[in-house]
Amino acid sequence: MDEEKLPGVAVILVKEGQTIFSRGYGYADYFEQTPVSPDDSVFRIGSITKPLTALGIMKLVEQERLSLNDDIGQYLGDIEISVVPGVSGDPIKIWNLLTHTSGFDQIGVNRFDPDLLKDFDERRAERPSLQAYLADNNLRQTVPAGSHYRYDTYGITLAGHILEQITGKPYDDAMDELVFEPAGMSTTSVGLDPDNRTGLVRPHGLVEGEFAYGPYELYYTQPASSIEATPSDMGRLLEALTGGGITSEGNRLFSAETVEDILSVHYRPHPDFSGMTHGFVDEGGYATANGAFPREVGHGGTTYGFRTSLTIFPEKNVALFVAVNRNFETGGDRVMLNGDVFRLVRAAFFDVPEEPRFEVPAHNPDDSVSEYIGNYFYDVFCSTCSPTEIESGAWQQGSPVKVSVEAGALIISGKRYVRQAGDLFVSDDGTRRVFFRRDLDQQVLSFSWNSSPDAFARYGRE
Repeated sequence: MDEEKLPGVAVILVKEGQTIFSRGYGYADYFEQTPVSPDDSVFRIGSITKPLTALGIMKLVEQERLSLNDDIGQYLGDIEISVVPGVSGDPIKIWNLLTHTSGFDQIGVNRFDPDLLKDFDERRAERPSLQAYLADNNLRQTVPAGSHYRYDTYGITLAGHILEQITGKPYDDAMDELVFEPAGMSTTSVGLDPDNRTGLVRPHGLVEGEFAYGPYELYYTQPASSIEATPSDMGRLLEALTGGGITSEGNRLFSAETVEDILSVHYRPHPDFSGMTHGFVDEGGYATANGAFPREVGHGGTTYGFRTSLTIFPEKNVALFVAVNRNFETGGDRVMLNGDVFRLVRAAFFDVPEEPRFEVPAHNPDDSVSEYIGNYFYDVFCSTCSPTEIESGAWQQGSPVKVSVEAGALIISGKRYVRQAGDLFVSDDGTRRVFFRRDLDQQVLSFSWNSSPDAFARYGRE
């Protein structure tokens, strides 16, 4: 904490449905010297909201109030989806929303009230309903459903709207009914709920190396980003997910069968690569030449002044939650402590090498690999945005990952890759693999690394 200039940290460790470690460090409010308490300090968990929204959907599935194979069209009401010309294929299903394979463009603009200094009760009062927000041209499909993973704020926001449609309640009340109350998460709420502000942790940043308060964001995409909870409440959730659906206090959130379904992989870019469960990213779970890597199911979250992470090791029924009340957006370097704690916990339960070593086949310098040449971009940006939307802050393409060719091998980010089989390549030091996907016309469309389901889509060959 001293090295990274962190005001406060909370750590929760759960094993087989029991919280076995729960501790707070430092301050929930640095200037008031309010200590972090796992039971009383309410952290904003950011994008960990996304898998919790997915859990709400899975509760409805368990109750047989919807099916994962339902066409989302029956729940849209007056919300229209703009479909880019040429996009076809199967209708978007509920499971596509949970696995981030809906094909929706990631717009980025107008996700929250930009006036961060305005009182957040005023902002809450002015926030549009999910129905109104989504109906305002915020659902734009640019690739066929299921074609590839794209980290998806808009699909999971639509999932929250579907919770509202089926329960007849606002999203926050629907989550109370479906997830928070059954799990005993009594100090968990959505969007800075006025009834849950006792113990609300202050967001911090660094200004010229010294602590300063950060602002509270208020999102219009609440199902993607807006839950706040005490670490102990997050522990109760993890107890259910590692204890066959039941918390240590005897609260049943899910059946054991539903938990197994939630933690099973339902999308991968390649059979041996990282994928998506119903809401969580699934990593590891593969054997290499130098040892096995355990499955790691989890999600991270970042909002102004907060950094959180959640990881489940299904093979051991062990889970970890870490929360910090500073992040780089409010000043200072990126927070790395979450990853350090994760590695310590992983090492305590598994004998895992530092990095994988995959088998590297003999290099064929005559291999014809020129069809993979191109500029590939991390596929979370707005490809349909107008100049006005771009000027207003829409997500834009980052720097390209260039793929070039040298003597029958691919050169990606300065590292050489040789063909392992078909569209699967491995770095010549054996540490990384890359898989290229093709479209229906068998043209190279995108690639993914073995460690993440993220797609890098090709835009141009030069």
